[in-house]
Amino acid sequence: MSEAIRTEAAFLLERLHEINLDDDADDLIRDWNGHVEPSIARLRGLLASPPPQPQMVAIKSALEFYRDAFQFHPKRGPTGVDHSEWKPKPILIEDCGNRAIEALAALAKLEDQP
Repeated sequence: MSEAIRTEAAFLLERLHEINLDDDADDLIRDWNGHVEPSIARLRGLLASPPPQPQMVAIKSALEFYRDAFQFHPKRGPTGVDHSEWKPKPILIEDCGNRAIEALAALAKLEDQP
């Protein structure tokens, strides 16, 4: 759950807790329309909005890059024992984690959105 959703939910709960049902109807309606209803609308918007596409593309691209950055090297020893291993492709070494850094930055932007 994003920080924006937590913050808005906490704000809404505080407003609901502060509502005084003993107030006259006009005050109650004014409190509801001025504090509670806008918060409900913001929370609905946060829960309904899909993640922004550019950030998801960056994350997917990085995950696919790292998935494909290793190459299987089958080897058999003189005794026939399997010594196969996965080795990084040269492109992984050249990357130095930059794609991971970019994907994490995109993820952070995604989580920080209101």
